[in-house]
Amino acid sequence: MASGFAGAASESEAREGFFGEAVTATTDEQIVEQALGGEPEAFGELVRRWERKIFSLSYG
Repeated sequence: MASGFAGAASESEAREGFFGEAVTATTDEQIVEQALGGEPEAFGELVRRWERKIFSLSYG
């Protein structure tokens, strides 16, 4: 089931998101807009993209 993430040039840019939904390459700004619009998959994508950097900054 596609999650409504826009912006991918091709299917090859799609990957599985936090909740198992297909997500495509988009900017963080676009994903924040979608998360604010109520898409839980968008929030999961932000977590996936930033969790390592945040933990490294916090604990490293």
